Amino acid sequence: MIFKKPTKNQIIALSGIFQSCHLVDQLSRCGLITEEELKNNLQVLFNQNTKDIYDIYGSIETLHHGVDAIKNFILLKHNKKLPETLRYAIGIMHLAKKLRKDKQMSIMIKRRLDISAKQIEHFSITHQNVIAGISQIYQDSFGTFFYRININGNLEYLKQDQIVSRIRCLLFSGIRSAMLFHQIGGRRHQLVFNKSYVLGQIKDLNADISRY
Repeated sequence: MIFKKPTKNQIIALSGIFQSCHLVDQLSRCGLITEEELKNNLQVLFNQNTKDIYDIYGSIETLHHGVDAIKNFILLKHNKKLPETLRYAIGIMHLAKKLRKDKQMSIMIKRRLDISAKQIEHFSITHQNVIAGISQIYQDSFGTFFYRININGNLEYLKQDQIVSRIRCLLFSGIRSAMLFHQIGGRRHQLVFNKSYVLGQIKDLNADISRY
């Protein structure tokens, strides 16, 4: 139903998408995010066989940028230019939709991520070797689609291989959240048609965050 209200879990998964997009924007413009932010975001790719959505994201506190981004989107005036974070989120949802239709690619991604998971047993999840491997998976999968997400930012940073690899990893994590969002029944139109309700849910999530 178009007017069905999103659940709390759906809003958390949506926050995961926007968290990734916020970090992409921050990294492309400023060239820096914290190692903790990168670590929390990458773990989403590997925390897949869990029963509780909080096990996927660690805690709601790790999604505070994403929660704020959703609120800012809902409060956005119609005559304002769309923020890059929202543009990236729309692109991520589009790539996730294409992936859902490509079973062979889904199998390939899972197999390659299993290899990366074994790497993490020997290296930190933010180690450059792990980052490079995840980035290559992104290139070999989503990089083959005709549709690409164009990243805007500071050209000085976007020329650096290490930053480009991190951006790909963040987009990959965002796509994982978009797959989860759809899997648990989330749809984009729920955000548009239930703005007041979503704002109330965001207020509750911010209250949860403030407890940390």
